[in-house]
Amino acid sequence: MEVILDPALDDALIDELTLAFVPQRLQGKSTVDVLSPHEKPVLHRDTDAVVVVLASLADDNPVLAGTIAYVKRLADTTLPVIVVCTDPQVTRNEVAATFRLNILATLVSDKPAYILDHLAGWFAESCGNLKLAFAANFAWMRRHIAKEAISNTALQNGAVGLVPVLPGADLPVMTLNQAKMILEIAAAYGQKLDADRIKELLVVVGGGFAFREAARTAIRWIPMLGWAVSGAVGYTGTIAMGQAALKYFEDGGTPEGLAIKLQEVRDGIVEKAQRGKDALPVAAVSDKVKALPVAVAARRARTQTTARKEVKSRETSGYHQLV
Repeated sequence: MEVILDPALDDALIDELTLAFVPQRLQGKSTVDVLSPHEKPVLHRDTDAVVVVLASLADDNPVLAGTIAYVKRLADTTLPVIVVCTDPQVTRNEVAATFRLNILATLVSDKPAYILDHLAGWFAESCGNLKLAFAANFAWMRRHIAKEAISNTALQNGAVGLVPVLPGADLPVMTLNQAKMILEIAAAYGQKLDADRIKELLVVVGGGFAFREAARTAIRWIPMLGWAVSGAVGYTGTIAMGQAALKYFEDGGTPEGLAIKLQEVRDGIVEKAQRGKDALPVAAVSDKVKALPVAVAARRARTQTTARKEVKSRETSGYHQLV
């Protein structure tokens, strides 16, 4: 992780960003460089992502020209890079045009909390498999990255529920997806998979059976919308499971605490199904469920694009020449 800071930034902002990028694990690495006037940024070896924070895009900014050249050279390395400008008179379009970046790789704000929140979302979307390692090292990234894991898994399980298959044939897929989701959330929070975590995964398997049984029960109440019910239960059930796991890891709870929370989630889903069609918001989610295959395909395309960029980045040694 490479963080480049304009020396003209507010001292409090420099201090807060510097502290935010201190890794919390021994194997984590990050470099925060506060440039001197007219100093040109230098990319360090083994950098996986770059964050640049500038005070302005004014021509009299002594570090602007060197930073522009630096970012443009990074374009050949496929490293994820984002540029933040704290000048409220500047627009994101201007930042994107100056550095030849996609507007999504830019931000205009001088609020530390907002900057970090936006960066967390950017890391979740742009850094592929590295995002879990980043989250384990930087606490302010964890919620965003855990939520992305939940959203991705819910979309996948919702889409699986839409496919007409033999009864129970979709259960192993949903269960494996949920187990993977729990592992990703745990990894984001720097948790090791020990015996207690395995117990938690067993609870997830039980949750998968419970959710599937809920779908079957609900289909008996709404037979003409069986496809929507299966997709909705797969989607909302996974969201509920993931949110429960996220809260557990954020609270630093025990295996017993997670089991109790997930049991409550499962019981709530099953209870709604058993109460009948009025308790299930099928109509409210049917449009979203119909759109699941498209959403899954879009997310898969973004993931594959990010993966290809990572492979290309590892195969080229071009960026080492910047050292």
